[in-house]
Order: sequence, then structure tokens, then C-alpha cells
Amino acid sequence: MSSSASFRWLFVALVAFVYCVASANAEKAGFIQVRSPHPHPHAQPGLISSLVETVTGKRPAPARPLGELQKSTVPSSAPPPVASSIKKTQTKASSAVKNPSKRPVGAFATTYPLSAGDLFVWQSKNPHNEADTESATIIIHGVDRNAGDYFTTLNTTWKAARNQNLARAPAKSMLIAPLFFDQVYDKGLYDPTTLAWGENNAWCLGEGSTNPSGSGLSSLSALDELVARFSNRKNFPNMKYITFVGHGCGGMTLQRYAALTSSSSNGVPIRYVVGNPSSMLYWSRDRPSDSFNANSCPYYNSFFFGLDDFYIPYPKNKNSAQLFKSYVQRDVRYLVSLDDNGGGDQTCEAKAAGGVARKSRTLAYWKYINILSGKKASDYSQFPGSFTRLQKSQQGGNSDNEFVDDVKAKDFTGVNFAHQLVQLSGVGHNAPAVLTSSQGRKAIFA
Repeated sequence: MSSSASFRWLFVALVAFVYCVASANAEKAGFIQVRSPHPHPHAQPGLISSLVETVTGKRPAPARPLGELQKSTVPSSAPPPVASSIKKTQTKASSAVKNPSKRPVGAFATTYPLSAGDLFVWQSKNPHNEADTESATIIIHGVDRNAGDYFTTLNTTWKAARNQNLARAPAKSMLIAPLFFDQVYDKGLYDPTTLAWGENNAWCLGEGSTNPSGSGLSSLSALDELVARFSNRKNFPNMKYITFVGHGCGGMTLQRYAALTSSSSNGVPIRYVVGNPSSMLYWSRDRPSDSFNANSCPYYNSFFFGLDDFYIPYPKNKNSAQLFKSYVQRDVRYLVSLDDNGGGDQTCEAKAAGGVARKSRTLAYWKYINILSGKKASDYSQFPGSFTRLQKSQQGGNSDNEFVDDVKAKDFTGVNFAHQLVQLSGVGHNAPAVLTSSQGRKAIFA
């Protein structure tokens, strides 16, 4: 071996030694977990691999993380045609990746080892000692996958909330913005062990990841694992709140997650703030318009719009009524911009939920879930949608086969309805404007 080669390998060995010592010290101090690939809170992902590659000319094979949770083994069937329609609808917007590698102010890049691969995230620099964290707020990007921009928006909102001494914005707050990579448009931006999804907006639908090869982790399962991470009392003994925020496509994902999850948070309260989604999950085959013709839109109740043809690799262990009862008791806040009148998903399945505007769909959905929970339709006459068939069912009439499972209208009633609706005037489909508004700030942090 030449003296030059010997020097290179000696340098690599020295780097590895320093890395191991730093990892051990950080672990003892409680800053990281044993399996964390980035011992220093400001380290860039892949730093050691990049250094070894530079010195030796070879890139080391990455170790596959095991994760604390087992990967879901729920079998999935082929997605219905409606899933492909959603992916095609937003292809142009989804290709506009906005500098996913550019570090937003106040954040550092890292990865969280999940059960099937690493999830790339932007994480706030504070608190320096993660064990001191009292509140974790996780924001989910939209179709552009511009997680850095979403982190900046969340950080701005948090600072204002902190100045107001809002409960969920303590000084020792952690802000997290995961990035769900797209294998087509984000090629070259992630490592072989990093989670990525193979089709446009597949992550938004809750479908399984395709990188690493064979990983098959639903984006909803990824959110479950984030809950498990931050509700782990051993690593976060002071955690008081976990809050999820999503807008647009991220709002759609978050709403389905809130509807379907059954994960435990070890007593840590969780809030879900859903902003201006193109659609939300329906619990029955009812839709706002009595004139809607299901024959002209045969997949209107297929998942991701309803519970028929459920195909994603995520557990659904309860019937529709049981899921609904769990859902409406969760702390869910809907943010609806009253000027959000166009764009988004314009498939027939989405329009069946209230027309062409996201605003109308959200307001109709608010009326729907209140009636479904047993409230009087007359109390929601100011909201769009008729739901005549559902009203008859709630009054003991013929269900007309509107329910997905062998359940009756009464099975959806008799629970504490905990959701809140926040309407914003003078705002359109604009995540920064919505989330940094006084109403958005209170929905997230008050």
C-alpha cells in the first residue's frame, strides 16, 4: 500500500474514532438515542459518509436502521383508479421542489430512524438538550414538498405565540418539518436509506414508501412513529404537547391520519390542525348534494375520499362508526380560508364533496360530521349541503345502504364532539398567511 493510501485510511480511522467517542458522550448526556445517526444536533445528514467518500473515493454501504416500531404488515391491494387521478391532477405543482437542501433559519437537517428507513426532517436548534423539550410541533408540507418554507412559517408563528405566552409555545419547544421525498422529482437529493415515495403525491395518499427498496411504509405510519418518538417518556420526560399542522395536501394527509390512527401517545395530548384540504374522509356514502349521481363517479367513496376500497398499508382495525367516534373526540381544528375558491383536486370524487372550491367542501364537511354525530341539521342550516338521506337515517328512516360497514346511523352518535372550525376572512389558499394569522396562531398554540 502506498504512503498516500496509508495516510488516507489512517485519516478515515481517526474520523471514525472521533465519531464513536462523540456518539458515546452525547448518548450519556441524554442528547441522542443509541441508534441516532447524527450525534451532534447541528450535524448534516450523511456527513461521515461524504467525508469517507471524499478521502477514499468509495461510498460506504449505509446501515439500515431497525426503528423502535415494527413495520406494518397490513396487506394492501391495488389502488383504485381514483388514486391515479389524484396523482395526475397535481403533477405540475408537485414538480416545483423549492430547495429542499437549503437550510431554513433556526433549523438543522437530520434524519429520524423509523422502522423502514430514515425520515428527513428540518428540526429547530432549540432546545439544545432534547430531553428538556416540553412541546413538539410537527408541520407537514404541501404538494411542493418545500418543507424548509413550512419550517420558516411555523417558526414565525411560534415566535409570535411565544410572545403571547400561549400554552403550546413554551420556551423549550421543538419544531419539526419532515420532508416526504418523491423518487421522480427529488432524485439525487436523498440517501439509499432515506424514505421516499415512487409516485407523484403517493405520500399524500398514505401509500407505502418505495425507497429504501421494499420499505412500504405508509406516510401515516411515519406519523405514528413520530408520535411514539416524542411521547417516549424516557427520552422526553417533560413533554406536555404534541401538535400536528398540515395545509393543502399536508392537510389532507393529516386529516386522514387523525381519522385512522390508533397509536398511543402515553398520555401526551395531541392536536391536529388541518388547513384548507382539497378533501376530507367521508364516513358514509352520503354527499352534500341530493342531486349527486354516483353512477357518473363510481369511485367517489373509494379511499382516499371514503372507506370503500381501502388499500394503503396502514391498519384499519375498527368499523366506520368506531373510527368516527374516536375521531370526533380528538382535538382537531379546521382552518378554512373563505377566499379559497379554486384550484386543488378537481376530480369528480373531490367535487362530489361540495363543488369546485376547497372552502365549500370544508364547510359542507363540518355540517356533515355534526349531523352524523347526532346534532340537529337545523342548527347548521347556514352551512352548504343538504344531506337529506343522512338526516332521514338519523331520524330512524331507511339507511338506503349509505354506510360502508354493517352499522346504523345511531352507532355514530353519543360521543363528546371536540372539533373546532376556524373561518378566516380575506385569505385564500396561502399557507403562510393562514398559519401566521392570529386565528391560525391560536389554533396551533393556544
